[in-house]
Amino acid sequence: MGMMAALIKFRVTLVLAVLLVLLGAAAGLATFQLGRIVSRQARSDTATEICTMLQHQQYAALTELVDPAPVPPSASGTFDAQTFQTQLQSLDQQQGTVNECSWSSLELSDESGTYQFVIRRRSPTVSSATTVILEHEPDNGWLISRRSTFTSHPI
Repeated sequence: MGMMAALIKFRVTLVLAVLLVLLGAAAGLATFQLGRIVSRQARSDTATEICTMLQHQQYAALTELVDPAPVPPSASGTFDAQTFQTQLQSLDQQQGTVNECSWSSLELSDESGTYQFVIRRRSPTVSSATTVILEHEPDNGWLISRRSTFTSHPI
């Protein structure tokens, strides 16, 4: 009887250990998936925020979302926030301020997202499409890549 009780105790302990490992793996997978969902939501929040900033001419705030790192060959050299703001203000003067802004995702991954923004300006009524690339920076969230084309060339 003592041997049988020890065997049952061992089996119960083994089953509990296996269940604990399986629960840990499931919890790890759930945490990973939740992180991906939160990251995707934050990315779409950033895209919406970009539209809002364009509509309200909040160009200084928009430059804070730009990753200043060079992206050769299209955007090499130092990022000049003032030049970027001046380019956007110049578009406002030439084509009117942004009246409407919408976006749709073109390509998404865990580390980046490519979006098409459709921008309608007030006067004269001008619509344009621009490509914005968001890249995930672990310490800074979603930032605008300098490969994005808010104006006729990368920023």
